[in-house]
Amino acid sequence: MMARFRAQASREDGALEDFEMQGIDEDYRKAFLEDEAEQQQPLTQQKSSAVSAKSKLPSNNNMEGRKTSAMLFCECSSIRGMPKIARSSSSFLRRMWLSFIIGMTLVLIVSSSLSVRSYLQYDVIVHTSDIPEFPSKFPAITICLHRPFSQRALSLWANGSVMSPRGYNQRLRRWAQEAINKTESNFSRIKQKDAVPIFYALYYDMLEMYYQNVRYEDTTLLSHDPSVIRKCIIMTKWGESHFKDPCNLTDHNFNIKLFSHPKHFNCYTVEPNSEASSLDTIFLGLAVDLGPKPDYLNLQQGFLNDVFDQATGLRLVIHEPNRYPDVEQFGKNIEAGKMTELAYTPTLWNRSNTPVKPCIEGDAEPFEDLGRRFDYSQRECTRMKTQRAAMERCGCIICLPGHPRPRIPGPDVAYCGTFTDAYNRTTDDFIRFSNCYVEDVQPSEDHLKPCLSRCVFSEYETKLSVTEWGATDWQVYWSGKYLNDIEELQRLMNQRDSRPEEEQQGLAPRFDDVKKRIMHYLTKENLTSVQASADQMVESKNFAYVVLKRKGENLILKQEKQVLTLNALMSQIGGLCSLTIGLTCACIVEVVEFFYIYLTAFRTNGQAGTAAINNDGGGGGVGASESSAGVGTHGQRTVLLPGTAPTSLDLDNAGNHGDQRIEHRQLHQRSSQI
Repeated sequence: MMARFRAQASREDGALEDFEMQGIDEDYRKAFLEDEAEQQQPLTQQKSSAVSAKSKLPSNNNMEGRKTSAMLFCECSSIRGMPKIARSSSSFLRRMWLSFIIGMTLVLIVSSSLSVRSYLQYDVIVHTSDIPEFPSKFPAITICLHRPFSQRALSLWANGSVMSPRGYNQRLRRWAQEAINKTESNFSRIKQKDAVPIFYALYYDMLEMYYQNVRYEDTTLLSHDPSVIRKCIIMTKWGESHFKDPCNLTDHNFNIKLFSHPKHFNCYTVEPNSEASSLDTIFLGLAVDLGPKPDYLNLQQGFLNDVFDQATGLRLVIHEPNRYPDVEQFGKNIEAGKMTELAYTPTLWNRSNTPVKPCIEGDAEPFEDLGRRFDYSQRECTRMKTQRAAMERCGCIICLPGHPRPRIPGPDVAYCGTFTDAYNRTTDDFIRFSNCYVEDVQPSEDHLKPCLSRCVFSEYETKLSVTEWGATDWQVYWSGKYLNDIEELQRLMNQRDSRPEEEQQGLAPRFDDVKKRIMHYLTKENLTSVQASADQMVESKNFAYVVLKRKGENLILKQEKQVLTLNALMSQIGGLCSLTIGLTCACIVEVVEFFYIYLTAFRTNGQAGTAAINNDGGGGGVGASESSAGVGTHGQRTVLLPGTAPTSLDLDNAGNHGDQRIEHRQLHQRSSQI
């Protein structure tokens, strides 16, 4: 036994001398000697050591393992300040960097939340640009007269066919007298409901109420015909001019449509009916006769509540073709006896369709006003919903400026302000309709929600200028007369050329008639001698001359753009991440990498511990060839069996194992410091 121990001691001394010659430090020697000592232990003690080593592996339930994992993540992370926490040797510095990371993370969360909130509000800005040489459609113009009654109305009132304004005023006053007479001699005890007619005698003595108490067919007869537009002229961008006296623009693809208004009665809309004429027209001139003066001495006494609205001249509005003309809200007054020039610049709006403020792209459902169809608009859609609610709940039609009327009034469904025989209504019906409208048919949020604005629509920024029209009646007379003769001659020549030669002789009398009229002008010595037969519209100042022309060829484009787009939001959040903690998309990969390394190391250590237990249980896990060489493996470490000398491979394995033990010891010391 003593000889064996001496031999073993000599072998150990020789091995140590070899380590010293190769420059192996003290840690390597300790690792090698520990392996030798473990080899000398009994089998049961080796098993308990292996189990103890396995229990020291990092796990989620082990605080030491958690610290080690946290340090590993901090060292590997690119987040600003995290490596400082892992590498710093001072607890003060570690707390400082930890406070910095927590504070900057809170700043990042709050700032990013505000940016996302601002994005979800979908705020927009209007970007205005000037597009040169852009063709646009010529707008429509609706003209209303401040004096709505024609010469024909005087005869209708005189023969009693239609109730006159004076008769309407007297009916209101009689209603108020009846209310006062009911109180007999004690007027101080008059009740509130009995005093209502007294108030109505003034409040409802106006054109809008008179309009509702006359049948719809009679309102068109009382007001002006389309011939009130006496003269008109059209110019195209090709240099062509067309003067019409009387004004009839059908041959030039323009329509004149009736629009019935509660205050102005018959209004007329002049608009192009084809895209070609709309794009070619650049100038439209209209000379409008203002009609007869009011007969206040006899039949037009009344309308006391309109004393501040009475005017002379025109009220007009420029709008998109086939759109509802809101004369009351967007109209302009035109002075009588003057030439008014309206130079417009087309403006195209392109709204942003957002979830907060959606809009309609393309065409929407049209609507009707007294049988005339109009294209969709948000304002009229909202008012139409109020109108339908009044018709359903109250059984009457609201007759206010700007409110479309989906049907023509009649005895079954009349205007809400009716109390005369025109629609078989009484004053009690009028009060009932009025109370129903005020109490039950008020605009609500439900009426506004379904009606959206259009995403694309046009407006016309107009600059108005007024001057004296220097023309005379005889000039207007000869220009219109001679132009009509020339156009008649052109039509006759076109008809002649389109007929066979044997049928052309039938046009000879018409050619002779045109020839006489043309020669009458060409041979006239004094053109002013026709002053008596000419129309006295111009020099009497009983006209309004309106010129509508395009200011230039440019188009103003107003486009809504979102203040904070999705790209801008991502850029803001990215800038905040970089400004605060340096968070980048690479952090996602780093987290995946950390879990991969952690789980891989955990699985490897677990397998190593299990292998150590199995090897110890099998007598050191030494094979036949290894036993002959005197070398065994313990886990991942090389173990020299008794009676063997270390080889170069054994020394390399021992050195590697020593490095691993040193690294593990340093990491353990760093974790214990935290």
